[in-house]
Amino acid sequence: MSYQNLIGLLEHSAPSALRSLRERYPDAGALLSSSRELGDAETKPISDRRAALIDIILTSVSNVKAESERLARKIHDRMKTISRMKFFGALVASLSGGLNALLMTLGVGSQSISIVGAVAGMLGGVVGLVADYFERSPSGVRIAALDEYGKLLDMIGDTDLIHSKIERDKVLPLLDEHLRSMLDQLDKFALQINRLRRA
Repeated sequence: MSYQNLIGLLEHSAPSALRSLRERYPDAGALLSSSRELGDAETKPISDRRAALIDIILTSVSNVKAESERLARKIHDRMKTISRMKFFGALVASLSGGLNALLMTLGVGSQSISIVGAVAGMLGGVVGLVADYFERSPSGVRIAALDEYGKLLDMIGDTDLIHSKIERDKVLPLLDEHLRSMLDQLDKFALQINRLRRA
């Protein structure tokens, strides 16, 4: 049982919290390690395993939520900028085409007006291409897309749900399987955050 993505995220964004966890649970080395084990890892029993799992979940939930919110804000800002760029590009292209057609209809067209109209239309197209470029990561993933933003919002909601379940654990204790399932889910969230952070 290891959560490399989650522990890797904690190493990057909350090293002091991870150090504190490692000090509190010295026999949970494999559980709190971001390195991948080759072969059969030696699983030492962790004294007070349940407390360790709950502590790791609480630390991870707050960190995953904070990172998700930060990325969601960043993607939202980028989406707004890209949307404005695309709108500006389309507006320039439409106005230049319409103005050129109107001038030609009125018989005021000349070669210089045609050139200005063509350059303005080209500028609108270039702005659209630049906006498309900034929407994607170097690998081609559309990081400033609505679906990525939606996934992050879902992730924030899911972390809130996990947090409330852990808080209720004091009254209605959760099974160890449920705790491990929460850690699995947080590990998947961490993988997505790491992917977007590197994009």
